[in-house]
Parts: sequence; C-alpha cells; structure tokens
Amino acid sequence: MEKTIAGRNFVSNIPDVLDTRYRGTLLAKILAMPTKNAIPFDHAIRMVSAKLGEAFNAKQFGYEPGHYNWYLSYFIEWLSDEGYHIELSGDEFESYALPDKVA
Repeated sequence: MEKTIAGRNFVSNIPDVLDTRYRGTLLAKILAMPTKNAIPFDHAIRMVSAKLGEAFNAKQFGYEPGHYNWYLSYFIEWLSDEGYHIELSGDEFESYALPDKVA
C-alpha cells in the first residue's frame, strides 16, 4: 500500500522501505545528520527515487555504491555525502488517533 507523506502532494512507499532497512532508526538517523544544505524529506525521497530508477534501469541491484540496494541501505550517508541534510517540519509523519479517554 502506498503512503502519503503528510502535508505534501507526494505518494511513496520508499519511506517505509528505508525505515525497514534502517531497522526502525530512520528518524533518529535523520535527526543526527550533520548540518549541511537543508532539504525537506519529500525532496530527499524524490532524489533517492531518481537514483533507484537509474540503478533499476541499469539492472544494478547489488550493494555496491550506486546500486539499487546500496541506495536503500545507505540513504542517509549518501544524502550527507551529497551535501544535504533533511530538515523536518513535523508534518512528515502521520499522528496516531488517540481515544477520548485514556485509562
């Protein structure tokens, strides 16, 4: 199922795949990125999506730099090496509905 990045006109399942690759630490890794040129989360996803498409079309699915699985496994590191950091606005993540009564 595709997910919407909240607050953006953008639908992608890549954030879920990245979070799985980072074993649930994607948000912590984003917050720990060194300050460089700030870009929004959806822009970073679009950038990696283009790289994934290039690697897919070239049939490069391995874990070597520039290959499909490498981009998924080293997304944060690649983005930082490119001179960027992700600046979160707070609306990238859907909030959970809470019941009216909390016991």
